[in-house]
Amino acid sequence: MQQLANFFGEALPAEQGAWRWEFPADSPTSVTSPSFAGRLDAQAWLGENLDKLRTASLAQVQLTHRGERVGKPIELV
Repeated sequence: MQQLANFFGEALPAEQGAWRWEFPADSPTSVTSPSFAGRLDAQAWLGENLDKLRTASLAQVQLTHRGERVGKPIELV
Protein backbone atom coordinates (compact mmCIF):
# COMPACT_ATOMS: atom_id res chain seq x y z
CA MET A 1 0.00 0.00 0.00
CA GLN A 2 1.36 3.45 -0.93
CA GLN A 3 2.16 5.73 2.02
CA LEU A 4 1.45 9.46 2.06
CA ALA A 5 2.45 11.99 4.71
CA ASN A 6 0.41 14.83 6.15
CA PHE A 7 1.61 18.31 7.13
CA PHE A 8 3.17 16.96 10.32
CA GLY A 9 5.05 14.11 8.64
CA GLU A 10 2.70 11.44 9.96
CA ALA A 11 2.26 8.47 7.63
CA LEU A 12 -1.14 8.12 6.03
CA PRO A 13 -2.44 5.10 4.15
CA ALA A 14 -3.54 5.75 0.58
CA GLU A 15 -7.05 4.63 1.57
CA GLN A 16 -8.80 7.52 3.25
CA GLY A 17 -11.21 7.53 6.20
CA ALA A 18 -14.54 9.27 6.19
CA TRP A 19 -13.70 12.22 8.51
CA ARG A 20 -11.23 14.99 7.58
CA TRP A 21 -10.41 18.59 8.37
CA GLU A 22 -10.52 21.13 5.54
CA PHE A 23 -8.43 24.25 5.60
CA PRO A 24 -9.17 27.49 3.71
CA ALA A 25 -7.89 27.49 0.13
CA ASP A 26 -6.12 30.80 0.80
CA SER A 27 -4.15 29.36 3.75
CA PRO A 28 -0.60 30.74 3.93
CA THR A 29 0.81 27.19 4.11
CA SER A 30 0.03 23.92 2.39
CA VAL A 31 -1.74 21.90 5.06
CA THR A 32 -3.50 18.56 4.71
CA SER A 33 -5.46 16.63 7.26
CA PRO A 34 -5.13 12.96 7.99
CA SER A 35 -8.33 10.96 7.54
CA PHE A 36 -10.11 9.46 10.50
CA ALA A 37 -12.48 6.56 10.96
CA GLY A 38 -14.54 8.50 13.53
CA ARG A 39 -15.48 12.04 14.47
CA LEU A 40 -14.00 11.76 17.97
CA ASP A 41 -10.63 10.77 16.49
CA ALA A 42 -10.74 13.81 14.20
CA GLN A 43 -11.61 16.12 17.09
CA ALA A 44 -8.86 14.63 19.27
CA TRP A 45 -6.30 15.21 16.50
CA LEU A 46 -7.39 18.85 16.24
CA GLY A 47 -6.93 19.34 19.97
CA GLU A 48 -3.51 17.69 19.91
CA ASN A 49 -2.33 19.80 16.94
CA LEU A 50 -3.98 23.13 17.72
CA ASP A 51 -0.72 24.92 18.52
CA LYS A 52 0.95 23.60 15.35
CA LEU A 53 -1.98 24.77 13.24
CA ARG A 54 -1.91 28.23 14.82
CA THR A 55 1.85 28.41 14.26
CA ALA A 56 1.15 27.63 10.59
CA SER A 57 -1.02 30.80 10.57
CA LEU A 58 -4.31 28.99 10.03
CA ALA A 59 -7.34 30.99 11.14
CA GLN A 60 -10.01 28.29 10.87
CA VAL A 61 -10.76 24.67 10.04
CA GLN A 62 -13.87 22.86 8.83
CA LEU A 63 -14.77 19.28 9.75
CA THR A 64 -16.05 17.16 6.87
CA HIS A 65 -17.59 13.71 6.64
CA ARG A 66 -17.31 12.02 3.24
CA GLY A 67 -16.74 15.41 1.65
CA GLU A 68 -19.77 17.10 3.26
CA ARG A 69 -19.24 19.93 5.75
CA VAL A 70 -20.26 19.16 9.32
CA GLY A 71 -21.24 22.12 11.48
CA LYS A 72 -19.70 25.57 11.28
CA PRO A 73 -16.00 26.33 10.72
CA ILE A 74 -13.93 26.41 13.91
CA GLU A 75 -11.92 29.58 14.54
CA LEU A 76 -8.34 28.88 15.65
CA VAL A 77 -7.38 32.40 16.71
